[in-house]
Amino acid sequence: MKPTGDGTSSTTERVIRTYFALVTGGDEVGITDLAAATGVSKAVVHRIVRHFVDYGLATHNPVTR
Repeated sequence: MKPTGDGTSSTTERVIRTYFALVTGGDEVGITDLAAATGVSKAVVHRIVRHFVDYGLATHNPVTR
């Protein structure tokens, strides 16, 4: 993964970092785990993951929050 290097984080980069963290994070990865792994805020990670769920790229565990 190649960041911009200018200290900014584009939306596309945040989505890619979140996706990589999700697919390499094991069976169940929480929003807090993804935020810590990517350096992206929990609010932004939550919105990104909701889109992943909507498109069938991730599933939500109904037992967890």
